[in-house]
Amino acid sequence: MVEVRLLVVVFLLVAHTGWSQPAAARRALRALDDERWEKSSTALAKAWQKDSIAATTLYALARYYFHPANPAYDLDTAHVFAVKAYTAPPARRGPDSITLERLHLAVDSAAFARARTLNATDAYLFFLRRYGHAVQRDSARALLYEVAWQDALGFNTPEAFERYLDNYPESPYVERARARRDELLFKTRTKDQRLESYEAFLAEYPQSPYRHIVEEQILEIFTADGSPEKYAAFLGRYPTGPAARKAAAILYHLNLESGYFPDRTFVVSADSLERISRLNAAVLAPFISNKRFGFMDTSGREIIPAEARSVSDEYRCGGIREDVLVHNNKVIARDGTVLFRGPVSELHDMGYGFIGIVTSDCYRVLHKSGFNIGSNCLRDAMILEGRFVAVATDDHWSVFTLTGRELTSGWDDVKSVGAGLALQRKGRWHLVGFPQLGRIANMQPLGNLQGYDDISAWPGNRIWVRLGDEEAVYDANLRIEIPPGNHRLYPEEFGGRCVHDDGAMLYAGKRESPMFEEVRVQVGHVAVRRAGRWHFYDPLTDSISAPYDSISFLGVFAAGHRGDTTRILFDEGRFRDFVRIPLRFVPGREGRAFLVSGGSRLSLYDRRGNLLFEGSYDAIQHAGGNYFVVSRREKKGLVTSDGKSLLPIVYDAIGDVDGERIPLLRSMNFGMYSTATGREIRPSYEKNIIPYNNEFLVAWKKGRSGIIDFSNAVRIPFRYDGFQFWNDSAAWARDGDTWKIIDLKKGAVLLDGVREFKVVNQTDKEVIVIARRGSDFGVLSSTRGVLIPMEYTEVINVGTPDSPLFFTERHVREADLSVVIYYDAQGNAVRRQALDPEEFDHLVCD
Repeated sequence: MVEVRLLVVVFLLVAHTGWSQPAAARRALRALDDERWEKSSTALAKAWQKDSIAATTLYALARYYFHPANPAYDLDTAHVFAVKAYTAPPARRGPDSITLERLHLAVDSAAFARARTLNATDAYLFFLRRYGHAVQRDSARALLYEVAWQDALGFNTPEAFERYLDNYPESPYVERARARRDELLFKTRTKDQRLESYEAFLAEYPQSPYRHIVEEQILEIFTADGSPEKYAAFLGRYPTGPAARKAAAILYHLNLESGYFPDRTFVVSADSLERISRLNAAVLAPFISNKRFGFMDTSGREIIPAEARSVSDEYRCGGIREDVLVHNNKVIARDGTVLFRGPVSELHDMGYGFIGIVTSDCYRVLHKSGFNIGSNCLRDAMILEGRFVAVATDDHWSVFTLTGRELTSGWDDVKSVGAGLALQRKGRWHLVGFPQLGRIANMQPLGNLQGYDDISAWPGNRIWVRLGDEEAVYDANLRIEIPPGNHRLYPEEFGGRCVHDDGAMLYAGKRESPMFEEVRVQVGHVAVRRAGRWHFYDPLTDSISAPYDSISFLGVFAAGHRGDTTRILFDEGRFRDFVRIPLRFVPGREGRAFLVSGGSRLSLYDRRGNLLFEGSYDAIQHAGGNYFVVSRREKKGLVTSDGKSLLPIVYDAIGDVDGERIPLLRSMNFGMYSTATGREIRPSYEKNIIPYNNEFLVAWKKGRSGIIDFSNAVRIPFRYDGFQFWNDSAAWARDGDTWKIIDLKKGAVLLDGVREFKVVNQTDKEVIVIARRGSDFGVLSSTRGVLIPMEYTEVINVGTPDSPLFFTERHVREADLSVVIYYDAQGNAVRRQALDPEEFDHLVCD
């Protein structure tokens, strides 16, 4: 109030000079000067009764209420009369406008000083409402914003900052208030760090500036079990943004490794995934520009700019399929993302999109999209079941999600066991399932885990555990399949075998068999001994056969012996009984198997027990398909699976089916049987007959080769050193030191004088070769003819066989320059440049 009083005193010193007043008002003012408050009040009442709108009366009333010593002092009432006096009609002998304005300003200043002394939002709001035209209004408004901001900071709640935004939308603190409100909303609504809270937050505040952070958290929690399905589902719900790009990059590499493909195409899949796929599918080769090295694809498009002064020797020959390159003291992804800067000693592809980088002092793990796992100085790391990443520091192992979120740490060792992970601490192994491990990310701790002495994976995603002398088996869902007990457990195709000191039991899932004295499992058959007799047993149906004296196995066939009768068990529950008849197992090609019975006359049975054929043979062998080689007195013949004779038993050897031919040997001469035509080329050649295509064959006589057809007619005379496939109508023929291409039907020479050629790629549709005639190189296609004319000093494929890129050089001796042209697989020039000797030597592959 000191400031207010000072303002009033200053005004009083100059307030009533230079003008005269009506008598009542003049008496009131004199009484005010003498601080006679009652007399002033009486005089003012008379003046008011006489003329309530006179400027002099209004002025005197304002003075009366504005005097700080007056017990009736009321600043706001003084303001009312000062305003009325200032706006009243001017009086001839009343106060002038300067005096009235000075009083008005003094009252406003005193009111502003009062508000500043109180320094509260209510005080400033009152001032702005009552004294809205005061010259201090802007200052008051600024102070209001400041005090209200401090009040909001004091409450520090989203609601407080929301009120601030509603009440003071023009405040300079609005952006800070909005940012603080959004921050507090994010922190308070997601403080439990659970998936449900993050999803609820996004549903309520979809435009939050923390959306990218929330989506990242949702990604890490939702996909924590590492399943590809979760990443696909995440992309379906959140198809754009940084988290989506990260999910897409992880899913892309999971697709490559596991073959999982989502059944929907998402926005990010159609963009980022396809772009990554195209980049990584391209074959790269180095190029040089201004004495700097970069990499281009086989279409000549520059993928990594030419910035490095050198290129690694392992990249100089091109054909680069790696999706991460070590180049220019950097580890670079195909899209140009720099994953690591600095010298690299080794780079390991760990699979599933992760790489291990070895430097001079540390080992670190990064994803190929750019984020790292764990610290930057690790001892070891490994991928667990394609779902988690385990990293080791100097003293312990930790398990991370594929997104890089740590789930659990402090373990002495970790390993995959099929449907779960085994974590070791203080000599004990603990079993954790993938869902259970993933739930850690959603703030659900592992809790107390059962400790075991050993844990290992079993077939069918089952897990074997041992604690002391007790063993047990969990199924793929980590539910007990074989209960713990003092027994030894062995995995079987149908389930498990449980061996006790006094016998054995079988488990098919949770189905438990009776106790048997002995159990034998072989090639899909189960034999059990009970009460001294042997039986065949089916664990899946709990059915048991009649008793046998003994059992044995002939290859894939099980045999039960009773007296002089042998019962053979075939596939599909079939069987046959044989009485005092010799039995032999015949292994077949393509995974087939057969049984031969008999002595001088043999019978052949397939795996279903069907009799195929019989005959007086010494032996039967499977040649492949429906063909069998039969023997009698060391000679061979050929029959079909129904016993039909194709070739008499007169050959010294008959080979297995090779495509559409069966090789024959008789009296040291080679022949062939065609399975396509059913015709024989009688043995009369020096070497094995080799198919050229479905129409022609390569045969040898007197040390020379020629072409014959399947009717044994000579198509190309026996005058060449060898043939090599070109196309169905022409062949490469070697004649001494040169090669020529010969028309197989007309015998005409289509190309001559080729000193050498190298096959770049050979498919069922086309053969591409780099050929040299004299000192000139070019590229030929068996279907498209000359791709690159034979006029270059050198031609090198710096692509791959299936995606070639031909580097050609023509040396200009006079200028000591090499004109280099790169050609794609269609023979189109995609890059041209001239290189000096130094550039050429640094670029060309040795």
